[in-house]
Amino acid sequence: MQQHRAFQTNGLDLGNVDQALWNTAQGRFLNFTLMTPIQSRLALHVEPILLLLVPLYWLNLVGPETLLIIQATVVALGAWPLYQLSMVNDRLSTIHYPLSTIFPLAYLLLPTLESAVLFDFHAVTLSATFLLFAFLALEQKKDWRFLIFAFLSMACKEDIPLVVAMLGLYAGLAQRRWRLAALTIGLSAAWFVVAFFLIQPRFAAGGNIQLDRYAWLGDSPSEMLATLLTQPALVFEHLWRKADLPGYLTQLFFPTAFLALFSPLTLLPMLPPLAVNLLSDNPFTWRLEDFHYGAPLAPFLFISAIYGTRRVNEWANGRIGEWRMGEQFFAIRSFAILLFSLFLVFSIIYHYYRGFTPLARPFVWPEVTAHHQRLAALLSALPPDAPLFTQSNLAPHLTHRSILYSDFAYFTDPHFSAPVKVEEILLDVTAFENIGGLHQFLRQTLLESGNYQIISAEDGILRLQPLTGDRRPETGESNSSTPNPHSPISNLQSPTPNPQVPLTVDFGQVIRLNGYSLHFNRQEEVQVSVDLEPLQSLAALPELRPVLYLLDAEGQPVGATTDLQPILVWFPPVEWPVGQTVRVRFNTLPWYTRDTTAYRLALGLVNGSDPWDISRRYRPSFSQLPDFAVRLPADGTLVELARIEHVWGMPEGGPVSRQFTLPNPPHPLQANFANQIKLLGYSTPEISDRRPPTHSTGSGQAADRQSPSEAANLQLTLYWQALTDPANLTRFVQLIGPDGQIYGQNDSAPDRGQYPTSLWQPGEVVVETVTLTLSPDRPVGNYSLRIGLYQPDTGIRLNLVEGGDYLEILMDTQ
Repeated sequence: MQQHRAFQTNGLDLGNVDQALWNTAQGRFLNFTLMTPIQSRLALHVEPILLLLVPLYWLNLVGPETLLIIQATVVALGAWPLYQLSMVNDRLSTIHYPLSTIFPLAYLLLPTLESAVLFDFHAVTLSATFLLFAFLALEQKKDWRFLIFAFLSMACKEDIPLVVAMLGLYAGLAQRRWRLAALTIGLSAAWFVVAFFLIQPRFAAGGNIQLDRYAWLGDSPSEMLATLLTQPALVFEHLWRKADLPGYLTQLFFPTAFLALFSPLTLLPMLPPLAVNLLSDNPFTWRLEDFHYGAPLAPFLFISAIYGTRRVNEWANGRIGEWRMGEQFFAIRSFAILLFSLFLVFSIIYHYYRGFTPLARPFVWPEVTAHHQRLAALLSALPPDAPLFTQSNLAPHLTHRSILYSDFAYFTDPHFSAPVKVEEILLDVTAFENIGGLHQFLRQTLLESGNYQIISAEDGILRLQPLTGDRRPETGESNSSTPNPHSPISNLQSPTPNPQVPLTVDFGQVIRLNGYSLHFNRQEEVQVSVDLEPLQSLAALPELRPVLYLLDAEGQPVGATTDLQPILVWFPPVEWPVGQTVRVRFNTLPWYTRDTTAYRLALGLVNGSDPWDISRRYRPSFSQLPDFAVRLPADGTLVELARIEHVWGMPEGGPVSRQFTLPNPPHPLQANFANQIKLLGYSTPEISDRRPPTHSTGSGQAADRQSPSEAANLQLTLYWQALTDPANLTRFVQLIGPDGQIYGQNDSAPDRGQYPTSLWQPGEVVVETVTLTLSPDRPVGNYSLRIGLYQPDTGIRLNLVEGGDYLEILMDTQ
């Protein structure tokens, strides 16, 4: 519900289900327009279960919020049959029955199930509970009850009959009830054929649209089946590499401590949804969480966990049965507690790292901001029956109308098949990405073409109406076609809430950064919002723009935002009033980092179209030392905002905190440089790509130098501590050969030139890794390292309190 209030639900599928049911209540059977040219929900899925909700729409008792409540309630009811199953024919039920509550509790905490509940509304999510009740009835030999819940399950989606058919097979194999098995399989197969091959193609002009996900297997179901049977290498490549079958199955069984694997027969019903998900070429179906595709797997994962735990426990009891009576009881009880504890620990660990509740690390409470409140007020002012265009995250709030579009092809495709033209347009331009220049196109179409009239524009929320012949302005009248500093679109409210990270940085004397926020959304790319304030008029800088950079783990730029972020299209910097803070959200990102272990994000201000032209960047400066250890990568032209690492497949991180805890370096020192900075120690220098030198040439002459092909790098870690507020200093490290010559040198600000000493605070500890590229013709012999600091503008070195202007460390390169 809070997600819905924060406009985090979508037209797909909460919006189109609600509109289809509302239209059905008005006499238009399962019609909807949110996916025009598709006009019927039956073209997407066959879900007769939805018709049970239509009477509530007749009584005007239901809407998107009610659908969400119904979905959560039905799913929660699945805990009861699970509890019952854990008690059926279980010798633990009389001794350890409190432990049986672990299964339903863990089931409700399963991230796969939680994601299905929280990702809008899908009828297939309801099938998880119906399948559990069906299996319970099957185990209790209550055939009519089994058939009722089997039919309810099949009514949730066109492919669930395949799951029910596997239940029938289970009845035959496990219970030897082959008549019931034959009846179940026959009814399931019949309904699957009707739903999949008759109903769906009847309402989809191009045939069953779900088959498009499997087009890599063939052009028709028969060709797809033939490919599966005759090209195992192709199928294996898809499953193993593209869909990552090993990772998928590991995630699937981990919450059960892999105990579900000990009951293979009850895993049979999982085969159809596994095939549907993993054989698809849609990467979304390969994800157990964040969407709803794993919902049919959840019931049988936990049924198998119960039966697998029982089987392992019975195996252990058989071994313990040879013990004395008193010892037997204690051992049986202890092993059962150990088994249940193992299950519980795995479940809690998995939920902590990938769950959706406040107990989980990735949990973020959906916050309803003042912007959302203004948006909600504007929604209530729209005419209730007017044909409307809006974006996906606003659509579920506006679906009780016959005509509602959310596909931007309505504007971009001149051949878009819209049966009725819209009379109202509502957009929150701050909330959707600018992929392919969509926002530039919309601005040109809606604001600059003269074909639309702005009714209201506040805080990035636009309400417009198309201008018909009788509504066009008289000649000479303004249509507010091009926003200016006084136009409604520039009426952005003061950003709320306050930024997560308070950081003040001036880029030249042009723009000031007043803080930023990081937006984590589970596996998705981390988005960043920055609060920017012009320090002078920007009217003469039409190409000025903030750019977000992707850095590698060492702080080197490897990516940059090339598309304008949405707010920069509608409210470009040239229109920003001096002193007004504008929040820019970077939500259109060109990179993919899920396969990257660690990376960084940085901000730059560029005056030009090329984000890689370092000469066009304004250098950042600080009027006061920040609270964080802020790095300045790319020759000091960028400001590092965050360091991100992937933990259990999800990004986490933030700004780097200053370190004041004294380290324990491998080689401790107390080298005091002019009472400004102390070198606390260093690591053992390591030389990479080292090869044995050649000591003689073909002519018999001695050769005491390495060949050019044997160039190498030397790497060591230095541990510094600021003793006061140090000036801006350059650190140098030199490799001195046996002849006194320099064979490698690195001069830069610490931490690869990214952390100037002028940003250090007294007592702060800075650890840096230094790499020297060694001369390829260096002689063999004993070497030393010289380490020191100097003033970059004069070259004058800082003296050691102990004497000298550098520290020398002896080493041997042989």
